Amino acid sequence: MPRIRFVLGFAVGAGWLAAAPAQAQQHASDAGLWTLGASIGVNAPTDESFQNSVAVSGNVEAVVSPRVTVRAQAAIGWWNLEPLQGLVGSVHPLSVVGNVVYNWKRGAAHPYVTAGAGMYR
Repeated sequence: MPRIRFVLGFAVGAGWLAAAPAQAQQHASDAGLWTLGASIGVNAPTDESFQNSVAVSGNVEAVVSPRVTVRAQAAIGWWNLEPLQGLVGSVHPLSVVGNVVYNWKRGAAHPYVTAGAGMYR
């Protein structure tokens, strides 16, 4: 029951924040604007041979024009092997992704289309 309350409270709060107008929503981004970001999270592999672990990612985004944005992201994780048939060690999945976003401003709606490519190792 506490989990349902948390999820419901989170959804209501997120909806309330999303409905509030922000200054960034008033106009399209200017060309030449750069954005950097980073995140840390938890990997939860579905294969029982691996343990849950930390994942780190970073991204850079450049506004090419008021409607076009280019984004690149790299991420890595650390999966420790459960002792299985004498194997011990870790695996480090790496991903590199790039994409282009084109957006339209239509009043309160901001539709967009994106395309890209990535490499996962």
